[in-house]
Amino acid sequence: MVDQISIDLPGIAPDLNSSLVNFSSSSGFQDADATCNGTASAPSAPPGKLCIYPYSVSNDIDRLNTAAYTGRLDTSFNVIVSPSTTGSAGDDMILLFTWAYMAP
Repeated sequence: MVDQISIDLPGIAPDLNSSLVNFSSSSGFQDADATCNGTASAPSAPPGKLCIYPYSVSNDIDRLNTAAYTGRLDTSFNVIVSPSTTGSAGDDMILLFTWAYMAP
């Protein structure tokens, strides 16, 4: 089972695609990018990329991955959350993050 969180961008990011939407290098999650080297309190992104900085992740989350939204790649992105198989079935998952995008 996976859940998806869709985040709408405040404007159009014309060249954004799934390979350019990544987690911070220090996040330890799948899809981390070494060029996403800001922090949750000071998010930054290199030109043409969108970087996601998790700062609160519950123990019931086993894996995070990102994907550009398949409908309009230039207006939103998705964060895909996989719950842990060892967590309690009724537990809530908590994921808080900041993000940054820099136009190319």
